[in-house]
Amino acid sequence: MLLSPRRVGESLNEGFAAVAQFQRPAAAAGRPAHDFLTLPDVSADVTIRGKLRYQTPEGVATLVRAQFDAGPLRARDVNAPTSAGDAYAQALYKWLGRQHLPFRFLNLKFSLLDADSVLSEISHQYEANSFTADASLYLAVSSDGEGIYEVCAHAEKLSRAHPQLMATALRLIEEASWRSAWIRTPSELLSHFAHFHWEGDETVADSETMECLIDRYGDDQETLQNYLPSVAREQLVPPALRLAQSGRRRRMGRRDYGLDPATLESLTRRQGVTRLCHELIHLRDLIRRARGRPLFNYSYRANPVYSAAALVWENDNRIQQLFDDLYDYDWNGGEATMHLGFIPIAQDAPAIRRQYADWQLAFQTMASIDRVIGHITNGTELEQS
Repeated sequence: MLLSPRRVGESLNEGFAAVAQFQRPAAAAGRPAHDFLTLPDVSADVTIRGKLRYQTPEGVATLVRAQFDAGPLRARDVNAPTSAGDAYAQALYKWLGRQHLPFRFLNLKFSLLDADSVLSEISHQYEANSFTADASLYLAVSSDGEGIYEVCAHAEKLSRAHPQLMATALRLIEEASWRSAWIRTPSELLSHFAHFHWEGDETVADSETMECLIDRYGDDQETLQNYLPSVAREQLVPPALRLAQSGRRRRMGRRDYGLDPATLESLTRRQGVTRLCHELIHLRDLIRRARGRPLFNYSYRANPVYSAAALVWENDNRIQQLFDDLYDYDWNGGEATMHLGFIPIAQDAPAIRRQYADWQLAFQTMASIDRVIGHITNGTELEQS
């Protein structure tokens, strides 16, 4: 069962998936054709009007009642529902649509699936048997392609305001994305490159990789030069970004968010970076409010091939080849999907209220990320929504 908002509001197409309506079993086999198709004679004066209804599974009906009783959904958002599930889908997509203006840089889709549909989406994965299917409905968060955005054009301007301003923006985006929706950053792309060419070690020396590179690419010096750690690191995470040489920071341990709020506040008086610094203070506060927990609490992470967005120093030939390698690796591995993960829809009142509060904070976080990306890639002075 997949539930779609399309027929109840075309204005919701921005950022939401178009999915089919209920899937239903075919008519019972073995029934005589003449018995099934023959209709009684009815006078032409009789107005005939029929409406076909299907029984809603008991678990879905129970969940929907609990959602309308305890959640922020509005009954007035429901228009001529065909079932309890359809009523919930209409109200939920309206609620999702109220949480943000359309993103300018993030590409995310949301669809409502039952457990059987989730199993169908992940049936090709080795880990599919770890999906417990313990909820009646799931919210799927997906991306069908990621935009690639350069940060090099405005790096010098930000550096003049403060040498650590760009690094602070990237670190906060990375930290916030772990709590909301996955975004690739230059540090993560270096990690990918190291996985492909240096056995996963981002800090390896040229001399330590030479033998492996010769075995793989031959002894042509021009080709080898392209894959040397000192060369690739300079292009993927150049010194101008002032990011830690060790690459992507891990999820465990103390976080380095870059500039502290007091320093960012002092920079709001600098022309050209005022709104960016205000937004970074806001994003840092949203991260603090999440208290280290994932706001989209997936019960199953679906090995997505695409992130919501990718930030690169420069979209050059190396980056284009790296993304080609990433996509080929993911799709050819047979495990990839376009879903970031599946969130079980809560059913008891406390969990429902907590889930919507987390989702609301997640959308606020993603909207802030979206504005920060606008500042550091386009120099856009985006208005606060």
